[in-house]
Amino acid sequence: MQRRGIQPKDHSLDNYRKIKQIQQQVRSKKQESCKTPDKFVLSQFKDVPSKFTQKMEEIQNGISEKKEFLKSHLLEERLEQKSEDLKSKILATDAPEPETLPKPPVPKKTDIIPLQPRTEKNFVSQNARSVKNAPDTPKSLDSSILSMPPPPVPSKDFGRVPE
Repeated sequence: MQRRGIQPKDHSLDNYRKIKQIQQQVRSKKQESCKTPDKFVLSQFKDVPSKFTQKMEEIQNGISEKKEFLKSHLLEERLEQKSEDLKSKILATDAPEPETLPKPPVPKKTDIIPLQPRTEKNFVSQNARSVKNAPDTPKSLDSSILSMPPPPVPSKDFGRVPE
């Protein structure tokens, strides 16, 4: 067909467009069905705005009232009293704070750290000698084996298939 100059119809492209169109229709139907109906409100409260919306409007308009539930300056007095107590405690102790003590410098790679001198003591042979020289004590395991009854003797029919 192309040799004759006729452009063949692209069916796959048409199918693709139709699929996209159907998908769009399904999405729009879902959105319409997902819309929740208005909540049931009693007729006497239909025109009453919620407290939340009122507060939000006040905040946006800057009309929010400052309410003081405590005595005036009570909190400040408590904070001042606590800070004075802390200052008196700090002054009572003359020990320097751990933050003010300088830390020792970190050793460099090239620095040689002196190690403790090696001892000529052979700990392995010393422990072996102490075990050999220890007095013989009866082992609790040996005595428990002697007190156990002998194993049962199998009967003469042991291992035979019954007839």
